[in-house]
Amino acid sequence: MLKVVLALSGLLALVSADCSGIERQVVKAQWASAYGLGVDRENIGIEVWEAVFEQEPEARALFERVNGNDLYSKQFKAHSVRVTTGIDMCVGLLDDPATLQAQLAHLKAQHIERKIPDNYFEAMKNALIKVLPRHLSCFNQHAWSNCLDELNNAIKGGE
Repeated sequence: MLKVVLALSGLLALVSADCSGIERQVVKAQWASAYGLGVDRENIGIEVWEAVFEQEPEARALFERVNGNDLYSKQFKAHSVRVTTGIDMCVGLLDDPATLQAQLAHLKAQHIERKIPDNYFEAMKNALIKVLPRHLSCFNQHAWSNCLDELNNAIKGGE
């Protein structure tokens, strides 16, 4: 009986920790709805960065080159759009594993080069999970958490 309980517990942990096919589709659909067009994209980026810096105020120092002290500056807005475009690309590739892995390897190299600490990936995940429900009538936190964990784990540089 103990073996059955352990096996079921392990299976449940495995299922709940993966970004399943259904969760990938949910995340893709919700992102497309929330991310919107034009100025919506700029606004969501600002909201996400506000939430990141709320959790990790010292992270602003990484963004001096793009005027991270002023989220509304042209430089930081451009940076924010680059980041959200990267998120958009990864979410769009959730159902294309080979291309997604290539993109994540590219992003990993960039983040290692910039010495981004692993805890900032968690801050970005938390920020997205905080901000996205404001833009959606029905937010699936479980799907987002699982899929963001998968993306983050592939990008983290081990800092």
